[in-house]
Amino acid sequence: MVERIVYIERDCLITLLATVIETPQNESFGFLLGKLSRRKVKRTIRPVVVLDMSYPLFTAERRPSHVALGNIAAWNRVQDFLHGFSFGLTIMGEFHSHPQAGPELSDFDLKNIVLSMLESYEKGERLPRRSWLEMVIAVNKIDIQFPKRRDWYWEERGRRLFFRVWVKGRVRYDVTIACHIIPSLFPVFRRLKREDRSGRQILREGVKIARRRIVEAKLYTRES
Repeated sequence: MVERIVYIERDCLITLLATVIETPQNESFGFLLGKLSRRKVKRTIRPVVVLDMSYPLFTAERRPSHVALGNIAAWNRVQDFLHGFSFGLTIMGEFHSHPQAGPELSDFDLKNIVLSMLESYEKGERLPRRSWLEMVIAVNKIDIQFPKRRDWYWEERGRRLFFRVWVKGRVRYDVTIACHIIPSLFPVFRRLKREDRSGRQILREGVKIARRRIVEAKLYTRES
């Protein structure tokens, strides 16, 4: 299987890190905008997804263990705006954070993603006929024994990106970014609708299929 590559531009990355560190005790949520392109990766030109922009949704209800759309009308307004006025970019997926946890996609996360896809299908929307990116950002706040000046570094850890950020005082943040690719389930929904399945059955079958087909992208922040 060809490795899926996602390249995070600097501005997008800064917004993602600032968003999750702003309120590290609560989950964050937002959209990822970008485009399909080709980049030089390890001396070879490869097809990639380039993420140019991230947009945090400020009306989301943010809690330590979950994040929910607190204002559906606002979410729809933003999505419609970004579709129609995004300077040639496309909504490629979403991001959300996991405070004091890892960047794995939980069963709860996957169920909500499939439910969102199903609602889009039933509304006749184009999104997301293609694969959907779900970026999970683990942010762990750590108290350290001795004060350290402001500093940071990053490294690749397998397919993921790891950042360690020291802020003023005795606190540092360990941030790990993972990006999961969920295949389009529109063909699955269409088949199950023809079989006259109930909404609950379609959701359950969609989650089962998504779990089998999901892959994790290889993340980059610069050409290498």
